[in-house]
Amino acid sequence: MQRFGLPVLGSLLLVSTLACGSNDDEHNPPPNDGDGGAGGAPVADEVTRTSWRDESGLVQVLLTTTLHPDGTRTLHGETVLDLSRQYLGETAHVTLVEDVVLAADGRLVTADLRRRAAMAAKIFEHRLEADARAGTLVATRSSGRVELDLDTDPAWLVTFLPFSPLVPFSAPSGVACATMEGAVRASAEVMFLDANPMGSLPLLLQGAGDGEHPSSLRLMDNLCGYDPSNGTVRTLASNVLGELRADSDAPAHLVPALDINRGDPVIARQQCDAPARFETFEILADDGSTLAGQIDLPPGTGPFPVVSFHAGSGGIERTGNYFGVPQWTCLAQALVDAGIAVVRYDDPGHGESPGDFAALSYEDRDAHALAVSRYAAAHPLVRTDAVFALGHSEGGNHVSRAALAQPELRGLIQVAGVAMTGAEIVEIQAGRPYENAGYSQQLVNALEQQVRVTMNAIRDGSLPDDQLPAGTSRAFWVQFLDADGVADAVAAARPTLVLQGVADWQVPPRNADLFEDALNAAGVDVQVERYPYLGHMMTPNTPGFEGIGEEYGLPLTFAPEVVEHIVTWVTAQASVSN
Repeated sequence: MQRFGLPVLGSLLLVSTLACGSNDDEHNPPPNDGDGGAGGAPVADEVTRTSWRDESGLVQVLLTTTLHPDGTRTLHGETVLDLSRQYLGETAHVTLVEDVVLAADGRLVTADLRRRAAMAAKIFEHRLEADARAGTLVATRSSGRVELDLDTDPAWLVTFLPFSPLVPFSAPSGVACATMEGAVRASAEVMFLDANPMGSLPLLLQGAGDGEHPSSLRLMDNLCGYDPSNGTVRTLASNVLGELRADSDAPAHLVPALDINRGDPVIARQQCDAPARFETFEILADDGSTLAGQIDLPPGTGPFPVVSFHAGSGGIERTGNYFGVPQWTCLAQALVDAGIAVVRYDDPGHGESPGDFAALSYEDRDAHALAVSRYAAAHPLVRTDAVFALGHSEGGNHVSRAALAQPELRGLIQVAGVAMTGAEIVEIQAGRPYENAGYSQQLVNALEQQVRVTMNAIRDGSLPDDQLPAGTSRAFWVQFLDADGVADAVAAARPTLVLQGVADWQVPPRNADLFEDALNAAGVDVQVERYPYLGHMMTPNTPGFEGIGEEYGLPLTFAPEVVEHIVTWVTAQASVSN
C-alpha cells in the first residue's frame, strides 16, 4: 500500500472494467392539482427509484431519490456484492446501505453510511455519520468509534468511497454518484469521507465543481453518468466483474437496513505540539535530488544526540502526516523533550522537495538516507558519536544501506522493518490478510502465485511500463525485488533496535525474528520489542481482527510504549558512546 509501507502488487483474482448500460427509471411524478400556492393542492414528494444489476447476480445496486417540496433531496442507496465466485467459492459478501440528505442547492445536510463485509470467517462493519450543520463526524469501526469535527464549511459536499476490507476496489454506489452530481450543481467543493480501514478516515479535499453538467463524472473507481436533461444519474461503473444493466423489476429493497452501533470506546484524535526550536535545510543527494527538511533541536547549547527519520514506500512529507495526524512531528517532539535532536525531511515530490517520487529507483532512496544522515552528523550542535537513523518499513532497508557508507552512524532503529527480500515480502503481502481473515490455503496460494508471475514479468521485462504498480518505476522494482533486508542489516553491523507489531500484515512478525536471529549470530547488539495488537503504523489494531489492516485510518500517533522504547534505547546508546 503506497504511503503505508511497502508497495503491494495487487491481490485479487478478479480485476476488469465494467461497461454499463443506461437505466430505465421508475419515476413517480408528484400529483399536482394546483400551483402549490394559495388555493392549490400541496406539492407531494417526487420519488425516483433506479436499480442496476449484473447478469451473474454478483452486483445489485438500488438508488432511491426523493425530491421534497422544499427542494431538498433524500438519497437512499443499497448495494450488494457477492464475490464468492471470485474467491474460489469462499464467502465474500459486501453490503452497503447509504442515506444522504442534500439541500436544495445540492449541499450536504447529513450522511449516514453503513458497510458490512462478510469475508470468510470474519465480519467487518463500519459506519460513517456526518452532520454538516453541526460540523460533526462519527466513524464506528470494529476498532472503536472516532469522533471528529468536520472543520469545514457545511456547504461542502460529502461522498462515500465504499471500499471493504480485503476488496481492493470500490463498489458501485448510486448515492456516491448522485452526491457528486449535487456538488457539480452547487458549484461546491467536494469533501471525501472514507470509512475504508485501508485508507484515510479524515478529510481529503478535491477541486471545486465548475457548475457545468458533464456527461460523466469520474469518482475514484466509479464512473457516474449524469443526464443534464433530467438531473439524474443514468449509469454506474466499477472494476467489479460483469456488466451492470437497468433492472426495473428489482425488489424495492435489496438488503435490510444495517444498524451498526457497537458501543466501542471512543478513539480520540491525538494532538501534539511541534518542536519550537528548529532550523530548515536544503541538501543535494548523490542521485541529484534536492531534499528540503528541518532539524529539531532541544533547548540548550548541545551537543545533542540526533535521530534522522526515513519513511516507507510512497514517501511522505517531513510531518509524517498519515491519516490526519503528523506522526513524525509528534515523535520528534517526544525525542526533543528527552534532549535528542531530530532530522526529518520531505521525500521528492512531497512538501517542499521538488521531483517525481514515482521516477525514483530503490538505490535513489539509499542516496537520500545517506545524504540526510550525513547532514545530521555534520551539524555543529550534534554529537558526532551519537548519530542514529530510524527507518519505517522500507525506510529501514535504506538506513541499513546508508550505514555501509557512513561510519558516523552509531545505531539503527527498524520500525516495522523488512528483514526479507523484496520479492518475499510482496508475495506475503498478497496472501497474508486473506489468511488472517480465515480464507483457505488454496486461495492464499493462488494470490501469492499471481504475484510471483507479475514479479517474474517485471524481472524479465515482459510487463509493460503502464502495467507497473502506480507510483513506482521499473528501476525501483528491479532493485527492490532482490534487496535483502537482513543481509543489509548484518553488513551494517550497528547496534539495532527492532520494533515489531504482532498484528502487522504488511511486514509480519517473522521479520523481527529474522533480524534477531541473524544479528545475534553475527555478534551485533540487537534489542527487539514486540507489541501485541499493534499494526504496521504502530497504532492499535482490534483484538481478533489482527492482520487485515484494521488499524489504518485511525487518527493516532505511535503507541506510547513504542515512543518510550525509542527514547530509552537512544539515550542508553548515547550514554555508552559518550
